[in-house]
Amino acid sequence: MTFMKPRLHKLGLVAVAAAIGAAALGAVNVEPALASSCTLGIGPKTPEGNYEVGVNCGTNITITGFSLYGSDPAFDDYRGTWTGAGATVSRAVLNEDDSWLDDTDEIYARVSGRDQFGNSFSGTTQIITRKF
Repeated sequence: MTFMKPRLHKLGLVAVAAAIGAAALGAVNVEPALASSCTLGIGPKTPEGNYEVGVNCGTNITITGFSLYGSDPAFDDYRGTWTGAGATVSRAVLNEDDSWLDDTDEIYARVSGRDQFGNSFSGTTQIITRKF
C-alpha cells in the first residue's frame, strides 16, 4: 500500500476538484457574450498581394461589421470599416507603421454584432503584431 504525503494528497484533491469543475463547465455550451472575447485573424499574403482578414466571436454571435485600427502610442490609426465578419484587404490597409523608426504593424479590430437573443455588443479584439 502506498501512502501520499498530506500536502500532495491535498494538491491531488484540488486537481480533481478543478477537473470536475472544468468538466461541469464544459458540459454547458457557453459562447462569448462580448466582442472583447472575439478574435482577429489575418491570413498570409495572397499572390495578388492582399490579405484575408476575419473576426470570429463563436457560433451564437452574428458579426454585423468590424473596423481595423493600427495601435500606436499617441493615437490609433483608423484603417477602414467592413460589413460582415471578413474581408480582403490590401497591404496598404495593414501597413500602418512604415517609418525607419518603427516598421512593425500592430492591428486590431473593433467589432459590432448581435448575440442569439438579438442583443447588440461591441468591443475590441487582440492586437496582431506583424510587418505587412
